[in-house]
Amino acid sequence: MPSQGQRDVKQMKQIIFRLLGVASVALVALPVLAQQRDQFDYDIAELRILQLRPVQDELKVTTNQRAKLTTHASWFNGELQKLDKQFAETRKSNPRAQPPLSAVQNLERQLKQRCFNELNATQLRRLREITLQQAGPLAVLDPRVARRIGITDATRQDMERRFQAQQQRVRKIADDALAPLNRKYGNTQPKDQAEAQRRQSEAQAALAKVQPQVAKIEQEFMAFMDRTLTAEQKAAYQRLLGAAFRMPQQGQGLTQPMPRSGGR
Repeated sequence: MPSQGQRDVKQMKQIIFRLLGVASVALVALPVLAQQRDQFDYDIAELRILQLRPVQDELKVTTNQRAKLTTHASWFNGELQKLDKQFAETRKSNPRAQPPLSAVQNLERQLKQRCFNELNATQLRRLREITLQQAGPLAVLDPRVARRIGITDATRQDMERRFQAQQQRVRKIADDALAPLNRKYGNTQPKDQAEAQRRQSEAQAALAKVQPQVAKIEQEFMAFMDRTLTAEQKAAYQRLLGAAFRMPQQGQGLTQPMPRSGGR
């Protein structure tokens, strides 16, 4: 017969084993919880910039993930080609038919889901951070971002109205700057590539002259935003940006193939 002391030791071991079992379950569950993705990251992250190789490197996309992303992109392009052919056939009998934009948008949603499902939570969060960095301060006008950092609907709508008014002023300045060229050339087409380039240069020069006016309007709006947001909201937005990422120049670091923009 075991003594009382032996029974106590045996009971203590059983308790310890049960505790270790609970701890083991908790340790196994921790990585699972850590990998749960935030819907905010999914909604805000932009698929377009995922095609940039430096972005993929920043996200530490694996060779296997990259192969799957390419497969999804190929699927998208194939489906888009089918829509293009269907639309071409439709236009033969109905010249006024409109492009199937809703079908294209549905394909884009499917592509985003397929590609983002290949990313883990950490990668998707980093992609969202880079997306917001590229969007700049105006990202706070997005209702989802505004809610995330504690901006009320009323405040966000006020900023949105101010922004739209600013855009109207900028468009008027640009239209006025280009008006002399529009009167000069009317609806005529350039005779050759050289004339087309000359017209483009004239337009760029005209817009460059009014750039200081545009910059002043933009600075006024940014100052308004700075006054409107609280210190806590600004800090919350900075946290959403994560570590700074330097985006490569357009056309550099692109991987192939990725979704084309045809059909729209």
